[in-house]
Order: sequence, then structure tokens, then C-alpha cells
Amino acid sequence: MAKKWIIKQRNDVSKTLTFKNEDGTAVDLTGATIFFTVKSNLDGDNSDLSAAIKKNITVHTDPVNGISTLTLSETDTDIAAGTYKYDFKLKTASGSETNYNTQELTVQPVVTRRSA
Repeated sequence: MAKKWIIKQRNDVSKTLTFKNEDGTAVDLTGATIFFTVKSNLDGDNSDLSAAIKKNITVHTDPVNGISTLTLSETDTDIAAGTYKYDFKLKTASGSETNYNTQELTVQPVVTRRSA
């Protein structure tokens, strides 16, 4: 079953990411890129042009211990309220690529939109 992540529309949000090998040891993220993609549907678009959110993470919180942080800005989360699918793809410094389980993201509408 997919894990659910709930965020508020037009809000800054961050999520700590921890990458481990099957044996439980940390994946070394030194020189790695993490691709985060959010889409309304799963599709075969290799360019991910239909993605509602796309982020590349190249600077990691604690790379040797497999820890990184995904940071989404108010601009990133300024998408239609609803339910989406997301995943992470890890490309290591050696070029190995791994997609992690597809999960569910719910973007909730907000009442207050003004900021001044």
C-alpha cells in the first residue's frame, strides 16, 4: 500500500529523506542526484513534462549516511488541490539509477491566501 503525504496548497514544506540498501546500510549520496516527481497520473512520458512538481536534489544533509532533504517552496506547492502520485529516483555518482515506490500526495486547499 502506498504511503500518503498530505501538504497544504501554497505552503513551504520539507521532508527528510533517508536512503538505505536492502541490507539496511546507508546509501552514500556523495555526488548523487535525487529526482522528485509529482504527477496527477502515471504515464509513459520520459521527459516528465506533465509533472505538477519536479525537483532535483544535489546537495544532501548527510550524504555518507544516506540523508537528504526535499524542500518545496510556496511556488512549488501552488498546484491544484487534489490527489497525486509521486516518487523519488536516485542516480548515484557511479550512474546507477533506482526508482523508489510510488506514493500518494494529497494537496489540500487553504482558506487564507493573502500574505500581507
